[in-house]
Amino acid sequence: MKKNIRDFSGFHFADKDARQSMRDKVAKLMTAQLKDISALFGLQVSGAKDALVDALVDYMDAPWDTKKAATKVSRKWNSVNV
Repeated sequence: MKKNIRDFSGFHFADKDARQSMRDKVAKLMTAQLKDISALFGLQVSGAKDALVDALVDYMDAPWDTKKAATKVSRKWNSVNV
């Protein structure tokens, strides 16, 4: 996964329904999982769950260089189908 992460150019949702579907899937994650994923992408890890979900979906739609080093995540959590 690490070797391909720089090639990621976003999901480019076809319409609002596809974007909402992805948002619904991401919203099922626990807050700790959202914070870990946000840290991996170099996004802000504080704030309400809705703000974290919105930031991740925005990033997945059109990734940008955050100019931050990714934070190493040491927590282990059960996988959730996304």
